[in-house]
Amino acid sequence: MRNIVLQRSPAKALGLLFLILALLFLVKLPFLVVADRDSYPVLFFALTGKKEFSLYYTHSVQKTPVQENFFVDQEDRLLLTSTEYESLGVGTPFLPDEGKLVNQQGKYFLSGLSRHFEEVDLGASPIAGHALIIKNKKYIVNDYFAPNELVRIRVIRCSTAFILWQKIVHRRETVD
Repeated sequence: MRNIVLQRSPAKALGLLFLILALLFLVKLPFLVVADRDSYPVLFFALTGKKEFSLYYTHSVQKTPVQENFFVDQEDRLLLTSTEYESLGVGTPFLPDEGKLVNQQGKYFLSGLSRHFEEVDLGASPIAGHALIIKNKKYIVNDYFAPNELVRIRVIRCSTAFILWQKIVHRRETVD
């Protein structure tokens, strides 16, 4: 009886190892990726729980802060849901058909937006001070990209093995 138990244990261990490796390589999870113009990923953000993030910057004309709030939908598209800004003017939405605009103590909140994007491109401008806000943490774009470099934000699905490879071999920053 003891021989049978010893013979089955290595088989079970091997089966468990195979299952774990299969999960690492086959199961693909959504990640928000911030990449350069060649789609070379620099930052990975795991999209677990609330799939929300914000893009913060200083408006080029008004010179006031803007925060665009996004949600990642079931099709892994970026959905612009609302915008917050401090002044009306060129380049800031304000028409009634663009959503519900509310002014609270000098700050404008435009909600009810439903604009889908496959990706969002921006120039990493130190003047605009672009930043991503994810899970209440701010990531300054110019800490990771050269001034005026094209930056592409999108969602990709990738395996845990791929993320580990990016983190270990290419020293990419991954954020849970």
